[in-house]
Amino acid sequence: MNHLAAQASRHRESAGKFLLHANRTKSPATREMYLRLAWNEEALAERAERMAEERALDDFSKGKK
Repeated sequence: MNHLAAQASRHRESAGKFLLHANRTKSPATREMYLRLAWNEEALAERAERMAEERALDDFSKGKK
């Protein structure tokens, strides 16, 4: 697994943890905070995945493995 794929995986794991916290809290403000954090982590994971795909395509076009 390359660096960007590992980074995406870590962000998805963090997003999942924030969602669990959001589901367990009773405070609406705290729930909203955790949901925003989860959304941000998911966005970071998607960006890391896109960057990994772009790098792989670029490496392929240059003849790298």
